[in-house]
Amino acid sequence: MGAMTTRARPSRHVALAPGALRRAREDAGLSITALARQARLSFGHLAAVERGCDGISAPALARVVAVLDIRIADLRPERDDGPPAPA
Repeated sequence: MGAMTTRARPSRHVALAPGALRRAREDAGLSITALARQARLSFGHLAAVERGCDGISAPALARVVAVLDIRIADLRPERDDGPPAPA
């Protein structure tokens, strides 16, 4: 039998700013249980995402932001493209 090779698959998880999901959930007045139920996610997975221990897929994130009535960009890390260009 020949050796099997495996390719690293690119992550399909969306990076979130640390603490952003928890703040947004709390601002919406939802418990983690309520958000998980409404977004059709498990409590454990959502809790791990909030703690930064697990990633979240784009489809799951779309459900979360729909429940929270926010934009995905509101949860993404801010980009620092350096100083503004001179005028």
